[in-house]
Amino acid sequence: MATAKMNRGRQRVDMVKMTNENNLQVTFSKRRVGLFKKASELCTLTGSEVAIVVFSPGSKAYSFGSPSVSEILEKYETQVPHFIGPQGSIDEANQTRRRANEISLNEELRALEDHLDAVNKRSREFTKMVRGNQNQYWWQAPIEELSMEQLEQLKIAYEELDKRVQIQAQK
Repeated sequence: MATAKMNRGRQRVDMVKMTNENNLQVTFSKRRVGLFKKASELCTLTGSEVAIVVFSPGSKAYSFGSPSVSEILEKYETQVPHFIGPQGSIDEANQTRRRANEISLNEELRALEDHLDAVNKRSREFTKMVRGNQNQYWWQAPIEELSMEQLEQLKIAYEELDKRVQIQAQK
């Protein structure tokens, strides 16, 4: 009987500074990406303006801003709304266009991330199948274990084989 790999799963991480420099850098990179992604989603869903500045353990600055970090910091520093002069309608149109573009790009990003997740899932399934069936071809696996795409490929292959057998039988 095969032993199942026991892992810790998703557990709460204690909030203490890490001592291992490699783990520290990897954790920073992953969490920074997650933080920026959440900020982008917040902007898209609520139309809010967000500015985030994060310094890495190596003192490198990373920033995210919607519509831009500098524009939000200027608003924060002055604490007054932007003056709308004679060019106000043009500025508003530009800002509206930027927001629409930002929303479109965020939606495209989300679709690409979903596609990437699906591709990664298929890759993991394929790797798992290859490891499990080292001496078998995928079409030799039990039909219940094949994906819909594999079943369709198998059906096409059987139909092609049937055509070839009929041609040979007629000769």
